Amino acid sequence: MELGEGMMDLRERVKSMMKTGFILFFILILSFLIFCGKKESDLKRVDIVENSDLPKYSHSIIKFQEELTISNDTWVDGSFLVDDEGATYFFNIQKDYIEGYKYNKDGKLIFSKKFPRGQGSGDIFNLY
Repeated sequence: MELGEGMMDLRERVKSMMKTGFILFFILILSFLIFCGKKESDLKRVDIVENSDLPKYSHSIIKFQEELTISNDTWVDGSFLVDDEGATYFFNIQKDYIEGYKYNKDGKLIFSKKFPRGQGSGDIFNLY
């Protein structure tokens, strides 16, 4: 009988602890909602201003003219690199050959050469 009474006492203590835990959890959530919520007075208001007038300096309008168009019709599969003197090397990778170009730092073509693809003498297998 003593064991049964001990179990009943333990169950009562667990129930009491659960009630206390629930009450503390409820108080914690309630205080969080009350004290951590922003009040309308704390929020900053944003004024929206619309300008319906003409620009102040309307006589200095910028006009754009097209100088260069890049379209995907002229794109090639290739890569480039720049050396320490500013020379640019561009490699156009075609199906049967690789074409290499060298430009100086002013953009003038210095030379170009085609390299056959393959694994033989003078052939290039892959640039990467």
